[in-house]
Amino acid sequence: MDEGILLGLGNASGSFERHMKAINYFEQLKLSDTGWQLCVQYLSTTGKTVDSETQFFCLQVIENFVKTRYLASSTEHQNILKNFLFRWTGMQVVQPRAFLYNKVAQIIALIFIQDYPMRWPNFYDDLFSTMETGGEANINMYLRILYAIDTEIADRDIARTNVELQRNNLIKDAMREGVVERLADSWYRILTTFDSSKPDIVCQCLQVIGKYILWMDINLVANDRFVSVLVKNLSESEVQDAAADCIHDIICKGMDPLSKTKLVESFYTVLTNAQVWDSLKNGSPFLSSLGRIVNAMGCTVIDGYNKLAKTGDKQGEVCQYIFIAIENKVPLILEFLANEDDDASASILDYLKDYLHLLKQSPALTEQQNKYFQMTLEIITRKLQFDEDYNFMKERETEADFQEFRKQLKIIFENLAQINKMTVIEHVKNILNIAIHNWKMLPFHDSEVALLLMYYLGEAIPAAGVSLFTADLAKSSPIQVLLLLIMNSDIYLHTHQSVVLQYFEIIVRYEKFFVCHPDYIASVLASFLKETGLFHPDKRVRSRCSYLFCRFIKSVRCHITDQLTNDIIHAIQPLLALVTPSKFQGTEPLMSSDDQLYLYEVVGVVIISGDKGNEKGELMKKVVTPLLETSRRVTEELAAEKDPHRQEELANVVIQAISVTSRLSKAFSNQLTMKTYNCTSIFLDALQIFIQSVQVAPDTQQISLQSCVRQYLHRMVVCLGM
Repeated sequence: MDEGILLGLGNASGSFERHMKAINYFEQLKLSDTGWQLCVQYLSTTGKTVDSETQFFCLQVIENFVKTRYLASSTEHQNILKNFLFRWTGMQVVQPRAFLYNKVAQIIALIFIQDYPMRWPNFYDDLFSTMETGGEANINMYLRILYAIDTEIADRDIARTNVELQRNNLIKDAMREGVVERLADSWYRILTTFDSSKPDIVCQCLQVIGKYILWMDINLVANDRFVSVLVKNLSESEVQDAAADCIHDIICKGMDPLSKTKLVESFYTVLTNAQVWDSLKNGSPFLSSLGRIVNAMGCTVIDGYNKLAKTGDKQGEVCQYIFIAIENKVPLILEFLANEDDDASASILDYLKDYLHLLKQSPALTEQQNKYFQMTLEIITRKLQFDEDYNFMKERETEADFQEFRKQLKIIFENLAQINKMTVIEHVKNILNIAIHNWKMLPFHDSEVALLLMYYLGEAIPAAGVSLFTADLAKSSPIQVLLLLIMNSDIYLHTHQSVVLQYFEIIVRYEKFFVCHPDYIASVLASFLKETGLFHPDKRVRSRCSYLFCRFIKSVRCHITDQLTNDIIHAIQPLLALVTPSKFQGTEPLMSSDDQLYLYEVVGVVIISGDKGNEKGELMKKVVTPLLETSRRVTEELAAEKDPHRQEELANVVIQAISVTSRLSKAFSNQLTMKTYNCTSIFLDALQIFIQSVQVAPDTQQISLQSCVRQYLHRMVVCLGM
């Protein structure tokens, strides 16, 4: 080994060339038939002083040999390598870093799958001997080797060829002939010997058990001596998460439905007697791990019940036994659901979803099931509420997590509505009544969640071919009654942005209501066009409202009168001005360029939807002309400007002018052409100005401007009736 070259691996040299030279040297060693021997010799003689990076590169050379030439090598060479690997831990004076342990374990696992059981039948004798003669470091390596072996022979996330699958099955069958029993005994000794004194070793051991249990005899671990240790570990803070994961993996092992239920019931009884669930009252950070256990219990048993129900009688003794086991834990999962910790609540949602799916299949709910149903509905309503510390001004990871949690709760709500929609509607009606009449005194989150549930109802209770709305108030559906309650209120005046936004979301979700009740359109427009909507102090409310307003206008376009058209254009006029480098200097415009696109689309729709056809062209001209004047002026500045930064600013103004003019044209189509409404000339004039801007623009701005003009041309082809 050229130790001078090896120095290039370290950061101390500071030379990129020397570093690359060292890497190339190791690549040459990989290709050499004797490279692995040089690395073994180097690590064996000087391993106590070799830095981690050099050791890792040497181990990579050895790993490459094992993958490519090990089987063809001599028995002598194979034994030299095996002896080195099993002695590696003992050669270390300084505690090796974890990635070195893992690399050695991976190399041993690669040799194992090639040699065991035919060529190295006593592999586990050698492995157990190494574990028993060494200290903590050898135990550490022993567990990492077991983990690496399982990854090679049993990890289901790794794609395998048929040959590899057959090889792995042969290895596992050989291990089942006495080896797995010895493995289980070694795990028990490790767990009881180290206990809480070495939590990292205990956690590693629990992780290994969780992997092996998926394919070994479950009785080797699911017995009194092991379970008592696992339960004890649940009470020790440094290892309790690993213990919970191990129990979770044991519960998830594939079994027939009856055996699985008996296993779950046994664990449930043991954990209950050990008062493990008392953590729910203590606010422990460990709750989500416990929830995973309960979730696995429920999901696996329900899965077994469903399989059994498809092939047998649901009223049979076994099915009834399993169903009782499922329902017995519902009070516990509702405790998790109601917990203040959202992570704890989220941990059992799969169980709850699966249980509700079972209830959907029932012809009628029992008294107890109705009680669970009502409790779930009430808890969901509470859990959907924003916390007091939710940051509406700057959404961080915490806020994003809560929004994801809300999506999961929405699914639960929809399931509840499918089971008993009238109970759900009545529940929403009750909390909505309270919010509508008391919103000025209630915390904002009470009002927001009432509107949110009303919003959810739109998807939770589909119309199924029957209209939810009618002009005849005497025949109002329950949904229409609730919507009328909102429309006749002033809750849109709420000062909190979340409540206001939810109000407008409802308006758009139930847009078909206004087809039957057009008399409410004017009041909704007023709420959009004031400080409650497009002119709200919060820019996020303004932004979302611009999109929702566009959606709403398009849905009620057939009811837009000339008077409404004039009112709308006049109201949003301050929001239509293009942002130029000199305009709004030092202040932020009310609307972003993207939001303006929706407003210009609104303008186009209301102009075309008005009553007086002969005035549409003039109205459109009044809107487009300021855009063209700005575009012409900015284009002249752009042609003379030399500063690249200023060029980009000016080009962006022209791009925005092209974009909003294109958006205006969305009101037209192949059927409703520009010619029909006498609007052709103004849009063709715009095209000439936009083409001119491309012609005079500097090279750096050509691509973006050309792209916008192409899109505009495409719109013209559609709208001019060409």
